[in-house]
Amino acid sequence: MELEHEMQIAKFNNHKLSLKNNDYLSLFFMGCSTAFTKKWYQNNIIIIKGETSIFVDFGSKAPIALYELGLDVSNISNLIITHSHADHVGGVEEISLINKFCPCFSVDSVASFLCS
Repeated sequence: MELEHEMQIAKFNNHKLSLKNNDYLSLFFMGCSTAFTKKWYQNNIIIIKGETSIFVDFGSKAPIALYELGLDVSNISNLIITHSHADHVGGVEEISLINKFCPCFSVDSVASFLCS
């Protein structure tokens, strides 16, 4: 089977990250570090395809990372939470305050934790 598209790795050089593209799958890593990082941001990812963007996890440093990408919490329209560590859910409270009706998907144990 021959692939129609090839994978590209590119460095972000713009002042604002676009959450839309020409209907191809994009993964943008907002960070690549641990829960207690002082220098880098945590492992939070944005999946972009066409008009849809999905944030995978939103740690305590994610609002700062968004700001540096020219975005803010109101730009989040879909969220997946993988587990309940602070580097994955620490910024969710800000989403719930600013963007009250953002669809959030997670496993039952994480949903119970977030709703308690």
